[in-house]
Order: sequence, then structure tokens, then C-alpha cells
Amino acid sequence: MLHRLSLGLVASAISLSSLPAIAQEGSAHDLGVMSASLSGSYASKSHCDVKKIYQPLEEKTKTIEQQTRTTLGSRPGMRIDNVLWTGKGQYELLCHGRYPSPTPISKKDKPTIDYSTIKNWTRGNGQASEPGHYVFQIQKAYKDIPILPINHKSLLDFGVKIASAKDILNTPKSSVLATYEYGINYFKEFVLPENGPRLERHPNDHLVTLVKKFKGSKSFFIVGRIKNQSLELVAIELKPEVTILVKGNTVHTNDYVTGVVQEMYPEVWGIDEVRLVNLSGNKVTLRPTK
Repeated sequence: MLHRLSLGLVASAISLSSLPAIAQEGSAHDLGVMSASLSGSYASKSHCDVKKIYQPLEEKTKTIEQQTRTTLGSRPGMRIDNVLWTGKGQYELLCHGRYPSPTPISKKDKPTIDYSTIKNWTRGNGQASEPGHYVFQIQKAYKDIPILPINHKSLLDFGVKIASAKDILNTPKSSVLATYEYGINYFKEFVLPENGPRLERHPNDHLVTLVKKFKGSKSFFIVGRIKNQSLELVAIELKPEVTILVKGNTVHTNDYVTGVVQEMYPEVWGIDEVRLVNLSGNKVTLRPTK
């Protein structure tokens, strides 16, 4: 997830009104795949007593919460509600897949960092101030990408599934689960002027739940798959109370998330993060497009 503790945390929210007009041609069905149906249990709210489940972690999470409140204090349009969980290793998911267990079932420290080649992708050094870059072979300042429903079967090919109870979360490095509010102006006021749109990949699994949707806005989590060293990007339209599990080393960004979100991120900055630019070296904004 973008913008870890060392420079803030997960980044990003966007109001569609802050993007160029979204094109209308094309749809998920143009990709030649069919949608799967949602199980009612996935879409329902969790009735788990999270405070009780995570009571043994309270001392650690309170410390991290204090640090993150300080880090995020200067960011417009974003705030942290709480830190719920922290851990390293493999964990069984509880409560319809929304939360990891408080203790690991394994100390596994794999996978390692993915150094595989992606065309037009130049790695950074893992620091927020020195990201790499991914060059779209265009001169425009935006790139249209297709929107897929959250339950679309082809998302499995992108390393994404709807989380279920007893799924395994794998986090070889320490991760944190927290609740954030991404305001509708966060992308326009912080991401664009400060960091520019980015993509990243790291070995830790991601866990993302849209807790509350803001009226009149949509929330997108962007993922990519690599075929013959080429990158294909799609936007997942998040739905309230549905949790997605994103496999480690999947290319992704939460720059286009808006609303109240429970999200997991690696506690340490880095691994592989790139700015999105065109052939002239200027910023490129992704446009989720139906």
C-alpha cells in the first residue's frame, strides 16, 4: 500500500469530478469474461467483537496509532480512525474474511521481493523521495483503464479474490490493519501535487474493505497483471462491507480509493514503487472507464 509509516501511510482518494471526463465506451464484458455472483455472507456486516479479539495487541496498536496520527496530520482530506491489528507471518482470516487472527499460524517469511522485469518500469530505491517510474507509451496526461465489478471472475488472474473466513493472509514483513477516511479531495489536493499518481508492488498480501461510501462518489482499487513482461491494469469498484484479499507482489495502487476504508499496509516503506508518467515525463492519471 502506498505511503507507509515513514512518510505517512496508505495514500489516496479521488473524486471522479477531479478527473477528466470518463469515457463511456467499453465494458467489463468486452474482456470476454463473465461475472461471478456474490455470496450474501460476504456482503453482510461483521458482528465480530473486534475489540475483544484484538485486546492482546492493544498496546502495540495504540503506539502505532499515535505515530500515524502524527504522520498524517498535515495531509489534506485524510485522517486515521484507528489501528486495529499488526503482525508478521501467516494468519487465518476471521469474520467473513474481514480480519486476520490475532496470532499467526505460521512464521513463514515468503515470498521475497519480486524483481521480475516489467516493460517501461524502472525500479526506485524503496524510498518515498526516490520512486522509480512507469512510462505509458502515450503523450496524453491520462490513461483509461476498464472497471471490473468486485466479484468479477477474471480478478483471480490479477491476484485478487473476495476474502472468506479461513482464507490465509500472508505477510512476510510486518503489516498494519487500520481504518482511514479518504476525503473526496485527497487525490486532487495531495496525491497529484505532492507525489503524483503511483503504482507499487510488495511481498505482503493486501486486505481492503470499503466500510462507508461517500454519497455521489465511487471508490476504486487498481491492480495489474503481467503478461510477457507487459502490464495490464484494471480498476476494481469497491462495494461497502465487501473485503478483497490481494496476493503479495501484485501491482496495485489505492490512489483512487475514497470513503472510509479498512486497509492493510506494510509497516516499512518501500520495496518497489513507481510514478506514472507519459513519454514527455509528465504525470499520468488513471481514468476508471466503463
